[in-house]
Amino acid sequence: MENDFANNARSVIANNVYLCLATTSDSQPWISPVYYDFDEDFSFYFVSTLDSLHVQNMLANPRVAVAIYDSTQPTHTGIGVQIEGIASMVKEDEIPRVIELLYKRSFPANADQSQDDLSPTDFLGESIFKLFKIVPQHIYTRDTRISDVDHRIEVKLTQ
Repeated sequence: MENDFANNARSVIANNVYLCLATTSDSQPWISPVYYDFDEDFSFYFVSTLDSLHVQNMLANPRVAVAIYDSTQPTHTGIGVQIEGIASMVKEDEIPRVIELLYKRSFPANADQSQDDLSPTDFLGESIFKLFKIVPQHIYTRDTRISDVDHRIEVKLTQ
């Protein structure tokens, strides 16, 4: 049964393209929808600008929360994923791999053209655009065995 919950969570992650990213400063919570991709370890990647509120919050406090879900699911049937994680800017040596991940998800038929459209220099130096990574610390999904209450259970997505 535990494997079913992990499979449900993997499916939610694979079948959606936006996550809701919750950040906070010392006094201000904020939530932002961001387009994402993920790797084999279920680390999440996204592009954002340095001047965005969620990035400013992450730079001050890298602890974040994430929700991924399909908002069109019928009431009381919804499966989603909630994540507690640590956010950081992608390291320079990781940028080519992250570009490839994001590009393949955005444009799967043209994935071989990614180097023509984006390059690591687009995210380096004075560029306002940066790549970010969220490494999950805990991943939760709804326990579907309990229908009359919203009960979450922690799942492991990798072995």
